[in-house]
Amino acid sequence: MKALKQILIITILGFLLVFVLLQLSYNPCDSYRFQMKSKNNHALVIAHEESYFKDSITRILVHHYNTEKLPVKVIPLASLPKIKSKDFSAVVIIHSWHTRNPPREVAQFIKKQRGCLDKILVLTTSSDGTHKMDEVDAITGASKMEEATFYAYKIIEKLKPLVGLNN
Repeated sequence: MKALKQILIITILGFLLVFVLLQLSYNPCDSYRFQMKSKNNHALVIAHEESYFKDSITRILVHHYNTEKLPVKVIPLASLPKIKSKDFSAVVIIHSWHTRNPPREVAQFIKKQRGCLDKILVLTTSSDGTHKMDEVDAITGASKMEEATFYAYKIIEKLKPLVGLNN
């Protein structure tokens, strides 16, 4: 009876140890903080809709990160479902709010990337500047050209811990 108890305790402790090790090694996004380059040599991907405002923000971000020698990939919003956030240090999505919802591509991407939402930053523009998806870290605002620089630097601030830059 005593030997059976010892075997049972050792077995339970073994299972607990294996469980803890699996939990510690589980990394659904292959996320390694301060990883400067990813498998495809781009640390940051920016997906955006075309507009003067969104293009201005994208240009500021690309210029900033090129200065920092951080590889950036810019894609149209329609290509968003084709990427995996785990392949990048961070994903920035810049889009307009469409009749009570985000664009279909954005909603599908966020749903598919549930385990990696900490690597995704969204700038959502709308007429009143308040609409956003609750699931992601989002900056909201209206598309006012005079505020493009303000929003670009707000994104840069939020990206610092993800891309490992101090500037």
